[in-house]
Amino acid sequence: MPNGVVVMTVHTMTIKLPEQVYQELVALSQETNTNPTTLITQWVEESKQQRRWRQAWRELRERVQSDGGYPQDETIDSIVDQMRKTRAEVFEAEYAHLYR
Repeated sequence: MPNGVVVMTVHTMTIKLPEQVYQELVALSQETNTNPTTLITQWVEESKQQRRWRQAWRELRERVQSDGGYPQDETIDSIVDQMRKTRAEVFEAEYAHLYR
């Protein structure tokens, strides 16, 4: 598009909201001086981000578990010690040469 003009397709949708939700949407819209459509768009984006975070968290938990995880009988101190050792190993392998 010329001059950086962005064309956006807009769809019209009618939704039924419970009275309380509608009143809260109107109040928040007025309080923040934001169009209700903009608020809903922001909520959809936030919801998508939360789903991505939850998925990343699930994947991390699965990776830890597939790598053996941490035994249930380990103490917090032993877990912290192991994390420090791992951090030192990663530093040595990946970054130490930058400081020599």
